[in-house]
Amino acid sequence: MQNQNTEKDIFKNIEYNSKDLSVENDGFSTEEHVTLDIGKCVGIAFHNFSTLPLQNVNLSVETTQGKPILLPVDIRDYQKSNAPGIDAYKRVSFQTNGKVNVKLSSSEALRSGFKGQVVFVIKTDE
Repeated sequence: MQNQNTEKDIFKNIEYNSKDLSVENDGFSTEEHVTLDIGKCVGIAFHNFSTLPLQNVNLSVETTQGKPILLPVDIRDYQKSNAPGIDAYKRVSFQTNGKVNVKLSSSEALRSGFKGQVVFVIKTDE
């Protein structure tokens, strides 16, 4: 009989790390340090808490030394889908070793600020 992974087995090594982010009125960007569990990031999502600006606002992730991990992409690309579980998150794949920098940026000032939360899905080894 072949070993089949149950849903419990699949999700037992998953951790969710999040950070609230905000860009003020007339602001162009914000950058925050985020502590991630050690493991492999397999998904990411951005939840907006206010109305999204009409213009492009990019989300990017870098090491604390400034090396790109995820290149800038509009935050709308990181919205969760209606799929179940971790399938609702944008698929990514990078090793996590502690801290990263998350940046929101726009080429033009935001007429009204906005707030949201970035969520990382981390597969740990434990």
